[in-house]
Amino acid sequence: MKKLCSVILSLVLCLAMFTPAMAADERAEETYPAIATNNSIVVSNSADLPDAHLVYPAVYKIDGANYFKLRDVAMILNGSAKQFAVDYDDAAGAVSITSGKPYTAIGGELTGAAAESNSAIISNNTILIDGVRATLTVFKIDGANYFKLRDLGKTLDFFVGYDDEMKTVTISGAKGYDMENDPDKGKTLPVVKTAWINYCDDDQRIIENCLNAQTMVISSVRHLPIFKFDSKLEIATFMNAFEDCFSFNQRYNDIPSFSETVAAYDDDFFSGHSLLCVYMVSGSGSFRFGVRDVQIKDTTLNVLVEQTNNPEVGTDDMAGWLLIMEQSKADLAGIKAFDAQYVGIKENEAPKQLPGHIVYGSFSFEEVKSSLDMSAPNVKTDGFVNVDEIEMGWPTDRAKMEVTADYDLAQLHYDDAADIWMVYFFSSKQAGGSETVYLSGKGVTLLIVYGE
Repeated sequence: MKKLCSVILSLVLCLAMFTPAMAADERAEETYPAIATNNSIVVSNSADLPDAHLVYPAVYKIDGANYFKLRDVAMILNGSAKQFAVDYDDAAGAVSITSGKPYTAIGGELTGAAAESNSAIISNNTILIDGVRATLTVFKIDGANYFKLRDLGKTLDFFVGYDDEMKTVTISGAKGYDMENDPDKGKTLPVVKTAWINYCDDDQRIIENCLNAQTMVISSVRHLPIFKFDSKLEIATFMNAFEDCFSFNQRYNDIPSFSETVAAYDDDFFSGHSLLCVYMVSGSGSFRFGVRDVQIKDTTLNVLVEQTNNPEVGTDDMAGWLLIMEQSKADLAGIKAFDAQYVGIKENEAPKQLPGHIVYGSFSFEEVKSSLDMSAPNVKTDGFVNVDEIEMGWPTDRAKMEVTADYDLAQLHYDDAADIWMVYFFSSKQAGGSETVYLSGKGVTLLIVYGE
C-alpha cells in the first residue's frame, strides 16, 4: 500500500541513483579549469561613480564568467545601500548572507592574486540568504568559495557592469542590478515536456546507452542520463530496448506517459528537429522538475535541471520522468558532446528557514505519540546513543548516530511548538525499510520508529 508522509527534501544524500560502482580511490571530485581574470575591477558606491577606483581581488574566470570570493564582494559593498554581512557555520557547512547589515572583516579581504591557472570544484556548502536557501553557482578554489558575480548581483540587487572594449567590470552599491543589460535577457529555453517513465533501479544499460556515460561517476555534481532521438525509429528502438525497465504506457496523476507525449512527433518534425531527453528520478512522485537552462560551451551542450515545487505532503514512492526538449537541428550543429546536471530547487520554491535550520515540513510530536503503540516491537523508547544535550548543528547528522542500516535518503521535519525534529531515513535501493528518529532541539533522542 502506498504510504503518505511529509516529504520535503531529498537531503539528497542521494549519491547518484544512476552511478556505476567505483573503487573509493576513483571517486574524485570533478574539476573545472579556472584562470585568472583579464578584467580590471572598478568599484564605486556613490551615484554617478565619482569615487570610482580600482581594486585587486583574486578573481577567476570559469566558463567565461568572473567568480569572486564572497567576502571580497562584501568588503567592496560595505557601507553602501547594498551592503551585506557574511557568516559561516562550520558544523552545518552553511554560508549565511544577511542583506542590509554591515560586513565585519576577518582579515585578508581584497588581498592576494589569483594564480594564472587553477582547478575549481562545485562547492558543497549550503548558501542561505536572509535565512532562505539559495541556488547559486558556487565553486571552491583552494578551499575558498567563489561566487559568480552576476548571480550575486541579481540576487542581492547591486550593480554589475561590463565594458567589453575596456575589459572592465564595474561593481556599485549605489544602485540595483541592471536587468536591461543582463547578458541572459531575452534568452529563450526550448519547449520542454515531462513524461512519466517510472523508476528503473540502477539498470546499467541506462548508463551504457546515454550520451554522457563518461560523466556518470560519483562526484560533487549530480549528472543525469541524457538521450537524443532524431527519428520515430530511434524512439521505437529505445522503447523496445527498455520495455522491461521503463513504463512507457503508464500515466502518473497529471503527468502523461512517454508514449502519449512522443506520439505528436512525426517525420515532418524530425526533418528539422531533434528530441533531447533527460532521465530524472527522486524519492517521491510528488516532486516536479523542469529545465532551468541550456548552456552551450564550445562543442558541449549541458542541460541544467531543477526541482520546480516543494510540497509539504507527498508520496514516498520512487519516481522517474523523462524531460523531453525540442531542439532545432540547426541549433545542434557543431555540438559533439551532451550532458545534464541536477542543480537543486527552484529559488522561489525554496523552503522557509528557522534559526540554524531549514524546515522541510511540519508535524506534531504529540500526534505521533498518540498514534503509536509504545510497546510495539518497532517502537524504541530508551537505550539511545544521543542522551546528552548539545548545541546541535544539522539534525540529520545527529540522528544518523542512531540508525542501524545504510540509508541514502533522508527527510527532515520540525515541530515548532515542542522544538522537536523528526528525521526520516529510507533507501532508494530497496523497497521498504526505514527508521524515523525524533530529536529534541538540544539533540537528545526521544523516540525511534522502525518501518517495514
